[in-house]
Amino acid sequence: MQKRFNFNPGNTNFLFDTLVILSSIYVVGLARGLCSILSIAVTAKVIGYYKNDIAKRNKVAEQKGTYSIKTADSKVAV
Repeated sequence: MQKRFNFNPGNTNFLFDTLVILSSIYVVGLARGLCSILSIAVTAKVIGYYKNDIAKRNKVAEQKGTYSIKTADSKVAV
């Protein structure tokens, strides 16, 4: 979905997980449901940040025509 429709995977994950939690708040209780939504929001932000960061790095590398590999000692261009 990210490549085809340019959706942020973190936001998509957050939406679906929140729908599940909202439908189950009656069973688990309001406090647990809200804590679950908070943890889902944090996870979604982390996923979205890293997916977008990786996509940007790959796009820049494709434009330059080089890919870099970071090693413990140095950075080697491939």
